[in-house]
Amino acid sequence: DDGFIVTNHHVIADATVTRIVLQDGRIYDTEVVGSDAYSDLAVLKIDIEGLPPIEFGSTDDVIIGQFAVAVGNPLGQDGGASLTTGVISALSRTFDVGDQSPLYGMLQTDAPITSGSSGGALVDAEGTLIGITSAIGVGRGGAEGIGYAIPVELVERITAEIIEKGTVLHGFIGIYGTDYVETADDGALVPGGAEIAELWDGEEGSAAGRAGFEAGDVIILVEETEITSMEDLVIELRLHHVGDEIEMTLMRDGEPFTASLVLDERPEDPAPIVDEDDEEAPGDG
Repeated sequence: DDGFIVTNHHVIADATVTRIVLQDGRIYDTEVVGSDAYSDLAVLKIDIEGLPPIEFGSTDDVIIGQFAVAVGNPLGQDGGASLTTGVISALSRTFDVGDQSPLYGMLQTDAPITSGSSGGALVDAEGTLIGITSAIGVGRGGAEGIGYAIPVELVERITAEIIEKGTVLHGFIGIYGTDYVETADDGALVPGGAEIAELWDGEEGSAAGRAGFEAGDVIILVEETEITSMEDLVIELRLHHVGDEIEMTLMRDGEPFTASLVLDERPEDPAPIVDEDDEEAPGDG
């Protein structure tokens, strides 16, 4: 009700003028409060009172197959927003958006989402926000029925910081890592955590290095959240703020240990130099 509007970074990134069209047809110039390419989120503001705020939900209760509703503006057509329905098709998808960092932890839905609908709300059957639509899957054979939404927890964390500070600082522990896979007694491969491949060597070292982490350590918990992959680790770190002290549980030589560290600010380009043809190149966190 303070006039803040959430959309995608890519929607407003190249805009010279931004305007909001309300459901009743009123048009308002907007102020860009801030945006964040890393999460593809942006916040706009209009100077009117009485806008009914949407209720934020949680993806903890979201299950595959549940009803979902996408609100958007398909193909930029006149006549106001549209509403399309579908189900939640998958959880925790990764979507590569080209030059930007991949978007992790995305909700996948088959509710029709077309060009022009990015930045709209994805809600459940009660009208509670569970995500912000961000991209349409594109493949060689077409991508009908594949849309993605940024989970509401990340939306809430990022937009709150934009509203407070006008920008977003992302946490960074200073590692390059890969998925760690264990072999079960029956020979099955089981995801087992995020293995540190290398420590990032900034001018003052890394948070992980200062906490005593070593290459070969496997991160299995962040606070109380189980980590089974590098993607899990990145998703969890994005929910924390720079300067937060977090406790991690790791495995070293088959033995667990716990250590705390304070999140550094993510550098602009922390990626190591790797062979472009190496599909197993480590991710960073």
